[in-house]
Amino acid sequence: MKILFASQAIDGHFNPMTGVAVRLKERGHNVAWYTGPVFRDKLRDLDIPLLPFQRAIEHRVDNLFELYPERAELKGPRAIGFDGEKIFASNVSNFFEDIRELEQDFSFDVAVVDSSMFIHRLVASLMGKPLVNFVAIPNMESDPLVPPLFFGFKPARNPVERSIQAAAGFLSDNVILRPAGLSYRRQLAAYGQAAPGADV
Repeated sequence: MKILFASQAIDGHFNPMTGVAVRLKERGHNVAWYTGPVFRDKLRDLDIPLLPFQRAIEHRVDNLFELYPERAELKGPRAIGFDGEKIFASNVSNFFEDIRELEQDFSFDVAVVDSSMFIHRLVASLMGKPLVNFVAIPNMESDPLVPPLFFGFKPARNPVERSIQAAAGFLSDNVILRPAGLSYRRQLAAYGQAAPGADV
């Protein structure tokens, strides 16, 4: 099989996927990787071809302030909201267009995609490709027993802590990350796709 791996150009998203890619390659599959050029040497060492970002912005830990000088002034929830929008939501259509174009040269059978790229719906629906969602960071699914992300909470031990965490989760989803969610929905809508849970 031809298997396309796709990930953000961020170590914590790329590195956890490498073991799976190498194992599939050892089993005789044709593996290539769509990510930023920052991983050119690592992929060469793994003998996996790099299909580099073309339209997508290569967000890395070491270039964020160069790309977004205004980010240096942000702290706490404002920084989280900014990162959600700029780093994760803004590249969705760029990722998808890159993958749609590279498919002409590497006609993959299945894609293994970093969950933070948010392109699953587009690749599966518009390209008709089977896709595996690779969650490289802790699962962000909603669960009343799991504290909201970004606040550093431990699991709630009593009703007061549960109430505080519920309020923080509401604030995160509906205020802090709202611009990122709107950006994501706009990009999906441009392709005639509704975001999960949207009434479109």
